[in-house]
Amino acid sequence: MLASKSPRRYALLQEAGYKVHVAAADIEEIWPEGAQPMAAVQKIALDKALAVAPTYADQPVLAADTAVMLDGRVFGKPDSRKSAGEMLRALSGETHEVFTGIALACRGRHWTDGDSSRVTFRRLKDLDVDHYLDVAEYLDKAGAYGIQDEGANLVADFTGHLDTIIGLPMHRVKAIMKHVSAGDA
Repeated sequence: MLASKSPRRYALLQEAGYKVHVAAADIEEIWPEGAQPMAAVQKIALDKALAVAPTYADQPVLAADTAVMLDGRVFGKPDSRKSAGEMLRALSGETHEVFTGIALACRGRHWTDGDSSRVTFRRLKDLDVDHYLDVAEYLDKAGAYGIQDEGANLVADFTGHLDTIIGLPMHRVKAIMKHVSAGDA
């Protein structure tokens, strides 16, 4: 069970051969005060998994959360075109870090993990930002961009795992799912 309505996470799981059903968690995503980025995204992912798990008691429930960080500033999902534009302009020409936390809940137990990658944006002109906002979906994406779609045009380079930037580090998912396969759940 995937506790997310993200079509990107769903597609990554399907591409990896997992049979996926969606039961999106309906929780308020609150950044824990004073938390380090990885701990925060893992906590939010765990909150999502635990919100859905009671309904699917015998099935593993996987959840994830992603945040972008630049110079100590957290970029979550924008709430408007204006805030998306502000995020993209702040990221322009800069290298930021993308943190994705995952959580798995099953039969009263849970596990968390996560990964981070670094992304460098090319220097963006106002025309680049406006074009992106005209053609791309950005409201449901941390940092207001999706590297797997039109957002690739904003990126000069990245290090780390692409799927971490997309929002689901599959190498970590496969490792955490071994707990269910091994009967640890």
